[in-house]
Amino acid sequence: MISRAQFFVLTKLDSDGLSALKRRNQLPVVNAVDRDYSPFEAFAYLIAERLVVSPDGHGMNRSMAAEIVRDAASIIARRAPDIEASAPAFRYDDGSGDLFAGRLHVATEQFSRSVPFVGTKAELAEALAGAGTVFGINVTNVTASFVLLQRRAAGEGIDISGMWPDPASLPTAEDRVQRIAANWRAAVGKTNKDRGLGEE
Repeated sequence: MISRAQFFVLTKLDSDGLSALKRRNQLPVVNAVDRDYSPFEAFAYLIAERLVVSPDGHGMNRSMAAEIVRDAASIIARRAPDIEASAPAFRYDDGSGDLFAGRLHVATEQFSRSVPFVGTKAELAEALAGAGTVFGINVTNVTASFVLLQRRAAGEGIDISGMWPDPASLPTAEDRVQRIAANWRAAVGKTNKDRGLGEE
């Protein structure tokens, strides 16, 4: 774990900025204990920030960026060895080993759905080839975010070893969909009950 001050160094956030992001649910990964921070939380924030910033990034809404990274977080943690392996060659080779993360918006029979993605350029091409109709792609280079995290940590002597959480401890996109569906069912059930339409 890292201190709050170290988290600020890694993310370039300040106390007010962090409070605003928490209040708006715009942090991709948050520990249950408010005073505990992890390098992975800082890393997830940096990935989301790359989706937000403009003109170099997507200029995306911050809530959307946090949701995209949140949905992919367990896959990002699972791909930790590949991300670490890609860092030394970042910007010194053809980029074929760089890892990207985000989401694909693909068609289904009736609707579209968002599919989290984490992988190399070749894996992205493979995913696109097998996805059918693709409405949109939002990905960013997570190797670049990891290198930035490493440089900031090294510059301030912050230990980020052991930063990778158990992927199973992180929520998935399916968890989010199920939570939204449960909230909708609860709201509909309450409305029906209020209107006298519920089961007797």
